[in-house]
Amino acid sequence: MRRVLLALTILGGQAWAQTAPVLDRAVIGAWLARDAASGVELTLWIDEQGRCGLDHQLGRCETRLDELTMRGDGGHPATYRYAVDGARMTVSGGDLAEPLAFNRIAQAPRLPDFGPPVTASVPGLVGRWRGVTGEMTIAGDGTLMLEGKRYEFEAARGAMTLTGHGTPLHANYRLERDRLTLIFGERSQVYRRIEAR
Repeated sequence: MRRVLLALTILGGQAWAQTAPVLDRAVIGAWLARDAASGVELTLWIDEQGRCGLDHQLGRCETRLDELTMRGDGGHPATYRYAVDGARMTVSGGDLAEPLAFNRIAQAPRLPDFGPPVTASVPGLVGRWRGVTGEMTIAGDGTLMLEGKRYEFEAARGAMTLTGHGTPLHANYRLERDRLTLIFGERSQVYRRIEAR
């Protein structure tokens, strides 16, 4: 179980985002894995927006086919195979030595605190920005214009979620004075401030 703990703490991985996160609705909820021999318990939470927590490590989760990818702050994504059968989810592969069985918790505990959503109050984000693909305007009311489309956004801890055109758009961001880098999965876009507001 110690190896499992080490393997899954990779959720402390690098801040991440995907342009079109995919999440199998069967994984949403709270799950508990117990190792009878050691008595160690792991709790996994996954919500509708793809936010997830493994004990006290927070991050984002997505599914593609039979793979579950977990990403967080400070490391790399961890990808595992998963299968859900009713109230049981089996996670295997990746750096797990053996499959790990989670059981759905009947009364899901409150999700961990992902921190309050911060909109336009993030210092320095508000203004007009120019990148290779065009201009972006971030307003103080929590709205953003990007490539001619208006979005509402929430930003916290270097991650941003844009909503307003179907599937939420998740991005990481890095703000360095008048330079803003948006990271969408494997792609990044650098913007330079052209007007502060």
